[in-house]
Amino acid sequence: MKIIITLLLILSSTFCFAQKKYVLLDRANNKPAIYTDSFTKDNIKTGFYPIYANQLDSLLPIVGTFKKLGKQGLNRTYFNNDDYKTSSITLQISNSHHAYGDVYDIDIISHTEQGEYRLKLSDASQSSYFTDSYIKDFYDYLKKTIKIRDNSK
Repeated sequence: MKIIITLLLILSSTFCFAQKKYVLLDRANNKPAIYTDSFTKDNIKTGFYPIYANQLDSLLPIVGTFKKLGKQGLNRTYFNNDDYKTSSITLQISNSHHAYGDVYDIDIISHTEQGEYRLKLSDASQSSYFTDSYIKDFYDYLKKTIKIRDNSK
């Protein structure tokens, strides 16, 4: 009897403290991220971007690579899509040659069971100042999200 009660307590604590499956990141970097087991199309329509929760730590260094994209464009840096691939996140990177450096289109693609979701990290039609500012803000948002997650454990 004691063994059964002990097993039930262990199982119930495992379910209570189990890690959520998805993290819904705010595309505008304003709202706090939401940890959830599922998401709906309404979440996507209201500006959230879903990734698997276990990929959050992998996404941070990927985004950090592009923090100085304007300077990298001046050096005409070539980025290979396969260098920034995880188990459920891929990047689609294309560069355009311009007289004063390259500009980049970068999409982060999250592959979930419900489909593929894209987040535009860099737009070649925007200025490098705007792009660098957006990437820095998104990077800071990811760091803040990870810090909040780690402090809540």
